Amino acid sequence: MGRRGERYTTLGKKIARLARTQTEIAKVLGLTQQSVSGKLSGKIAVTQIDLERLREKYKVPPIYFVTSLDVTPEMARAWEKILQGPEELLEALKIAATFTEPFARQLLRVVRAMQKTASTYANRGYGDRESVADRRRVAEATKKYPS
Repeated sequence: MGRRGERYTTLGKKIARLARTQTEIAKVLGLTQQSVSGKLSGKIAVTQIDLERLREKYKVPPIYFVTSLDVTPEMARAWEKILQGPEELLEALKIAATFTEPFARQLLRVVRAMQKTASTYANRGYGDRESVADRRRVAEATKKYPS
């Protein structure tokens, strides 16, 4: 985004974050690079059709464009998945929203440590035994019935 990005509107910054260049955005929207520049800076209105095309191309949920918060496309996708999740997850998130910052940071450290441990075990081959059995069955079937 660079220095030019400083002149973008909040929505313009979010749109610019989706692609490497204005030219790429212009191709998606079927516009000129100059028109895209105007849309990013707020001189030209961003239409609903523009947002739909961007959503389809970059696979971002509507919340990405409408929230006033500074979110990345990845954050918006995660938000959408969470909202589609089971009721227990939503209830847990309501409780998590009440956590103090120090407690939330401590919890995040624990989660990261658990992820690292799980990754280490998976890399060493201590993973899901069922998947190993499945691989054996596929290998045996391949020997019996070669393609």
